[in-house]
Amino acid sequence: MRIVLLALVALALVGGGAWAGVPDPDYCTVMDQDLMSNPLLTGFLTDGAFRADGDVTIFIAAYGGTPIGDAEVTIVINAACEMCICDSWVQTAYTNNDPLSPDYGAVTMNMRWGGCCEMAAAATIYAEGTPIRTYDVINSTDWKGDACSAKVDLEDFGEFARNYGSSTSPCQDYTGDGETDLEDFGIFARHYGDECIWTP
Repeated sequence: MRIVLLALVALALVGGGAWAGVPDPDYCTVMDQDLMSNPLLTGFLTDGAFRADGDVTIFIAAYGGTPIGDAEVTIVINAACEMCICDSWVQTAYTNNDPLSPDYGAVTMNMRWGGCCEMAAAATIYAEGTPIRTYDVINSTDWKGDACSAKVDLEDFGEFARNYGSSTSPCQDYTGDGETDLEDFGIFARHYGDECIWTP
């Protein structure tokens, strides 16, 4: 009986250890997207000038909330989305691997793109190959209604103005609150004139 009990304890310990390095979406976080009423990812064209608007902090944890250091995190855009992805965008990064750091298990990544795409799984965030979040909307300030150009210009402003006050145009809702409002205009204004190198 004692041998059987010891075997069961050992099996439980081995099983628990096997899951220790596997990301659990329920314990992972993506900020500030997890706080949005209509979660989305917004990209910005920022070559030549760092702006934090397009940054997201992703925390990767296993079941129970145990941080996973040095986890590979990748943001993948659906191939059906016709986006202007900046050549400088780095879509893969690794979480902090220092257990003594307050950022252990976290990584800050940015979105560097133009365009807008609204479809099922327009973008997916993977951790160690496990999908932890999917988004049905990805957008940017570079959107002319039917295309992007890797430059935020007057044509983009005209499209923003046409949709100002709308609750049905996710392409100009950069805060994920379901409306194109003054807060979104402030973000658009900060990025007016942005451009990046883009290879179609």
